[in-house]
Amino acid sequence: YSSGLGEVLKTALIEGEELLARLEANVTAIVTRHAEVMADVICRCVETKARVVAADPLEAGQRKVLNLGHTFAHAIEQTAGHGVIPHGVAVAAGCGAALEAAAAAGLLQDAALPERIRALSRDLGLPADLAELRDSTGCALPADELIAAMRHDKKSVAGAPRFVLPRAAGDLALDVELDPTPHLS
Repeated sequence: YSSGLGEVLKTALIEGEELLARLEANVTAIVTRHAEVMADVICRCVETKARVVAADPLEAGQRKVLNLGHTFAHAIEQTAGHGVIPHGVAVAAGCGAALEAAAAAGLLQDAALPERIRALSRDLGLPADLAELRDSTGCALPADELIAAMRHDKKSVAGAPRFVLPRAAGDLALDVELDPTPHLS
């Protein structure tokens, strides 16, 4: 369930303010698995992914938004070991790291977004960033190992990781090349 919620969080960042606000307003119902609320949230997430994939079936452009948080997440999963950290939990931490990277790179346009996502992550029982992931799992996740894993990610170009970074909810920068080191501590 937590893994699914990590993907829901990512999808809200992709979809935009309406879905993000809906999650924030219904966090208790989501955590307690209220059937009607969850049906609505799941339908919205499926609709978002279907729309994105249909518009870019070959992942040549805008479909890359679905990779939000995943460059960090795949490195986390590889470094921790297969199955140690659930994929969606790693994605949630990766979204937090992506927000930190966006702010540091000067791309973030919505200064309130990182704190909103941090609060929502915590309310959903998810790690808001790598530090919280390390604390909650006991996995060291050394920065040098995470960087090595990122260099081998399918989205890297000539060993340089590429990131999807949020400017605002529903507005994402694609194929951003940056040094991930400061965001891995």
